[in-house]
Amino acid sequence: MRDIHTTKPRFARLRKIGKFALFGSVALALCVVVVVWHSRVEKRRAWAEIQKRLDAIRASGEPVTAEDLAKLYPDPPPDRDAALLLAPALAALRLPDSSMELPFFNNVELPSGTQALIDQMRTNIQSVLDDNEAALNAIPWDKLTNAWVGSSFALGFEQDGLSVSMQRLLNGLSKMLLLEPILEGESGNGTKAGESLRRALTLAHIFRSDTMRNHFLRQSREEMGCEILERLMNRVEIPAEELAALERQLSDDPPEGFREAFVMERCRSIFSMIMIPSMPNSAWGISNFNESSLKVAADAQLFGTYMRLSGRLYSDNDFIEMLDVRAAQIAALKLPLKERFDEFARLKKQVASEGSPTYASQFFGAARDWSRHLRSDAETLAKLQVTRAALEIERWRLAHGGRAPDSLADLVPEFAPSIPLDPFDNNPLRYKKLARGFLLYSIGADFTDDGGKEKEGDLTGYETDSDHYDITFSVER
Repeated sequence: MRDIHTTKPRFARLRKIGKFALFGSVALALCVVVVVWHSRVEKRRAWAEIQKRLDAIRASGEPVTAEDLAKLYPDPPPDRDAALLLAPALAALRLPDSSMELPFFNNVELPSGTQALIDQMRTNIQSVLDDNEAALNAIPWDKLTNAWVGSSFALGFEQDGLSVSMQRLLNGLSKMLLLEPILEGESGNGTKAGESLRRALTLAHIFRSDTMRNHFLRQSREEMGCEILERLMNRVEIPAEELAALERQLSDDPPEGFREAFVMERCRSIFSMIMIPSMPNSAWGISNFNESSLKVAADAQLFGTYMRLSGRLYSDNDFIEMLDVRAAQIAALKLPLKERFDEFARLKKQVASEGSPTYASQFFGAARDWSRHLRSDAETLAKLQVTRAALEIERWRLAHGGRAPDSLADLVPEFAPSIPLDPFDNNPLRYKKLARGFLLYSIGADFTDDGGKEKEGDLTGYETDSDHYDITFSVER
């Protein structure tokens, strides 16, 4: 009897432990249910907020999806498809060797207008143009005026318009055409140099501001054209009618091109934010595995898993924040440049104050920094404005025996409708009459008049407030 009684407490303890385990399991299950329920409520709330913002964008008449963009920017018909029209020229194109020193190729800068081309560079230019005579002759200039490169929005964002190889060829051809006016200028033929430059700019205009890539590709070619024009005006006399034609061509640039491309980028960001949560872990790896890359691929898979579990990949709040910040940035692009720069800087500081960004925010969302692109666009607009004004001054000089005007007011109204303004501060462009020629400049993105100080070397767009320079155009002839 003693043995039987001594076992009862043991069973009682087991029953008590079982009850605690049962109650614990029920409590844990209830906690899980509450957490899941709360998560779903929060997700519904977040997506309701996202949908409200997307509806507001649509109500304003701006695009949200690739389908919306396809309606705004349809691909060209075959007879206006620049890629098709240029296909024979691109097939015959022979790109220069990567070791060859050529202006605009391989990071080689064009010498200033007061410097002569070294013999080797001149020889290289002539050699490349000779090698590509068939390609250049195959360009159908009469059909390119109203032609453009399509961005294939109808195919969605997973397709990206032109193939990489086609982009490379078009990029090479547009640069190559800019070599012709340089060589014509060296031979002293101002008329042919002007005509060649206008043809090169015609090709630059096949790129529209429907995507950020196309916008900056067009701008880069126009900036190169401005550099060439400054060199030509220092070395040869270009007829007045050719100068006027060049001015009209450089005026054919949409002042809101960056805003247009930025609106498209918001559509791409919306697409990316929707796709990221369903992105497979394999997307972190590499597509072609071999024995030496298996560990890298495995590490990438683990990294993808970590990003998801740690919450470092994406949150619905990333989506909401992106839409709010993009709306503020797009609105800021209608402000004068100083206020525009200040608003972008304020938004950047605001996002940075919220801590380390997720992958989605950093690459597609609010944490992505657009300051460099904003500055580059503004400087290009200023360079175009300065160049157009320089063309007006040069036309005035030709009409007045070669002497430069005393002030920009002399250009009005015969050569300019009004005094050319600096887009950075909306004051007249800075102008200095020289003993031979003139200096014209914009104060640039530092909003400081540095007396016409030129940009030293290629700062690759990563300028800071300490990198003071003006955007200049000088003629010393």
